[in-house]
Amino acid sequence: MLQRELFGIVVGNLPHEDAVALQAALRARDFATDVVDQSVLPVLPSAKRETALKLTDAGVVVVDLYGREQLFENQHFVFAAAGYLKRIRQRAAGQHEEVIQRGEYVTVTQTVTDYRLQDVPEFRAEIFFGIEPYRLQWVLDPDNTLRINDSPVPLRNAPKLDAFVKQLAALFPADRLNLGIRRLSAGEYLLYPSVRAFEEEIVWSFYRLAQNALKD
Repeated sequence: MLQRELFGIVVGNLPHEDAVALQAALRARDFATDVVDQSVLPVLPSAKRETALKLTDAGVVVVDLYGREQLFENQHFVFAAAGYLKRIRQRAAGQHEEVIQRGEYVTVTQTVTDYRLQDVPEFRAEIFFGIEPYRLQWVLDPDNTLRINDSPVPLRNAPKLDAFVKQLAALFPADRLNLGIRRLSAGEYLLYPSVRAFEEEIVWSFYRLAQNALKD
């Protein structure tokens, strides 16, 4: 499981001695890691979820439900992340009928929808800026569409999503992009095993960017 989810933070909330022991075990399997104090890792701001966007040379344009546009200029850009992932959600799995007895002579039949936890595919994109709301998020699943550059895009339209990712990769510096964007823009498929893996990679990227800034 750890090998599948090495997208930044491997595991947290460990005593220092246990973390060092795990690091040694992973190193023996050719997985290099760092041990850091968890308190120094950044906390992601709350995401503002949107449903449409445009990518322009000037920056990212967010389009709301009423067609109003707001430009977030490139000068405020911090980081971009995108990729396919699996998310566990309650989804309808079928229906059955139930008969309810009401009183001695009255019965009522009703249709009940059965739900169960399922792995649901998603595509999500997040762009971080140095101004409010700091974190913009777009989530695409089998039940909705996103408007990208004025065109509705469903989850099954992989070519348009891949083109969108390549456009992101062309707009921003490579060290400000997550692994999902870098891999997908190079024509390599990457699936994050969970939302947690997707987000923890962003946290780790922010930490590395901060460390590099201190060195400079």
